[in-house]
Amino acid sequence: MTIAQQRSLYGGAISLAIPDAFIDVSTLREIPDHQEVFTDVKTDMSVIIELNTMAEDSESISFGSSAESFLISRDDNVDVQSELPFLKEVDCKVKLVEGEQRISKFRETASNVVRIYLAVIRIPSIETDILISMNNPIVLAEESSSSRTVDKEEFSAKNQSEDSLKVFKQILKSFKINDWNLFK
Repeated sequence: MTIAQQRSLYGGAISLAIPDAFIDVSTLREIPDHQEVFTDVKTDMSVIIELNTMAEDSESISFGSSAESFLISRDDNVDVQSELPFLKEVDCKVKLVEGEQRISKFRETASNVVRIYLAVIRIPSIETDILISMNNPIVLAEESSSSRTVDKEEFSAKNQSEDSLKVFKQILKSFKINDWNLFK
């Protein structure tokens, strides 16, 4: 899964290295303009990139009470130079969190246990919060549609390993803004 290629996002304004096994979900269904979504259909893992208007409380990054209940801070003082080298010259705040949550896919009643990695990159000069998340299902409910569609061997090998955090950090390190006009 660690073999990745640089992908153009938002018409090439942003680029990011996403593992080769991940496909662009916009080829399968409609995705909102502020998002880019990729999934590995064999493991049900996904990567989501979102561009949002910066939250009003620009001094700190928080996730609301419901999210705070399952997310733990990975590092309150992210070293932008090492974690996001393409943003080393940009005045920004970064917060990394992770957590596990029981989530139902689509409108199903069965819920899966999903490990979530989330990076929030707050760039005040463009009043934007960039969210990069990776969802890694670690337990699939028998009744879930995912349990019928994933490749069981690949799911066990990839989703159960600790490598997913390394993959997420590789994705972050590759993040690059190529055209700042995207934010105008």
